[in-house]
Amino acid sequence: MLTKIINNLLSNAFKFTEPGGKITLTADITSNELVLSVADTGIGMAKEQQEKVFDIFYQGDNAQTKYGSGLGLYLVKSLVKIHHGDISVESTPGIGTTFRCTLPCREDFFIDSEFAPTEVGSEKEVIREPDTQPEEKMESGDKGKEETILIVEDNEDIVEFLTDSLGVKYNIHAVSNGAQALEKLNEIPETSLVITDVMMPIMDGITLCREIKTNFDTSHIPVIILSAKSEMEDMM
Repeated sequence: MLTKIINNLLSNAFKFTEPGGKITLTADITSNELVLSVADTGIGMAKEQQEKVFDIFYQGDNAQTKYGSGLGLYLVKSLVKIHHGDISVESTPGIGTTFRCTLPCREDFFIDSEFAPTEVGSEKEVIREPDTQPEEKMESGDKGKEETILIVEDNEDIVEFLTDSLGVKYNIHAVSNGAQALEKLNEIPETSLVITDVMMPIMDGITLCREIKTNFDTSHIPVIILSAKSEMEDMM
């Protein structure tokens, strides 16, 4: 969990800091809490941008945001909230930005159901990170999860976000294009839902949807199409 928070905050700082700028990561821990700060000397944000920066899919007006997914900071805030923490941002245009994250360290901040199960005799951990990647974990099969979702997406941030959001209740498999998705559906005919991007290499989401719906063996599977396109001519 901490790795994801730090990686996303640092990734955001690198994105908006010019070569020769400075990025500082600090961590202070007490008996009650951990305080993480990521400060940069980048382009900074106006007040109205700061109010939206944690919104899902939010991207500012700067050219650098074209290369992001708009999920990184939303994921950070979601992880912090799950762990009863708090995150804030301070920024000045042309000066830089500081993100400050506070996380509780004591067990009495959490209820029993929020601790991940561990081996008998070992200490309990708070929402422990999985030891394997999502695809490797799901390939082994989870007997407690009856429904299977196939994610078709070539953006790693979005795959990670969907896996974190849905993996608690469902078996998740992820591939990066439509051709791989058709192969995976042949391997896992019990798939309950397909979530696909539109723009992908080899086979796009529209073609994939058409292939699924015109095949008798897969035509019953619901398909959700994700797209950043919002113009009327792009809508289906």
